[in-house]
Amino acid sequence: MESDSRGERVIIYIHGFGGSGVGNKASLFREYFKERGVEYIAPSLSYIPDLAISTLEELIENLRKSLFDWFISWRVLYSISN
Repeated sequence: MESDSRGERVIIYIHGFGGSGVGNKASLFREYFKERGVEYIAPSLSYIPDLAISTLEELIENLRKSLFDWFISWRVLYSISN
């Protein structure tokens, strides 16, 4: 579970072999976290391990970049207002 500087959580559901990001368990988790206001991501991953891992690495890197961009924007706005 990743936590960003805003205190929000991002849950990444990693399904098993033969599963998907839209399967029964993924859907149950999606509803559970939605009710609690927690961001939830359930990508459908390849059955080929190297592809699944590279997909997850790319997803996590994109999340980090978006969190970094948010932090920089907040920091600039905070600096301007003070």
